[in-house]
Amino acid sequence: MKLKHRLHKIAHWEYWSTFSIYLPLFPVWLYCAYKARTLLFFHGANPSIKYGGMAMESKKEIYDLIPKNWIPKTIFASSEIPFQKILSELKSQVIKFPVIVKPNIGLKGLGVVQLEDLNELEDYQNNSDCDFLIQEK
Repeated sequence: MKLKHRLHKIAHWEYWSTFSIYLPLFPVWLYCAYKARTLLFFHGANPSIKYGGMAMESKKEIYDLIPKNWIPKTIFASSEIPFQKILSELKSQVIKFPVIVKPNIGLKGLGVVQLEDLNELEDYQNNSDCDFLIQEK
């Protein structure tokens, strides 16, 4: 069973470390930057997304660009707003548990969790030091 699990992790890049994914791409990025005469050559592909989507882009800002019928119901929240306001927003958008909660800024699924009830959501908010999104599952 361990061998099967290990082979699965090797065959699927989403399990690889960030370093092992981006280091081999660095020479390609340099080549493309040289050809385009700008380090931000990719920005033209995503002009509406901060930094062209390379890093530190807000998921909320990206979701705001997408028609609502193409994405799950989503609430923007932070550790600084009262939990009661989050509850009222959940009720107004008719979002039921379980929910998916993810940091507004992040990569490779880090910090993404499925929460089963209000207690888990309140704990997530209390332990969060960044803005986050709550989505219907």
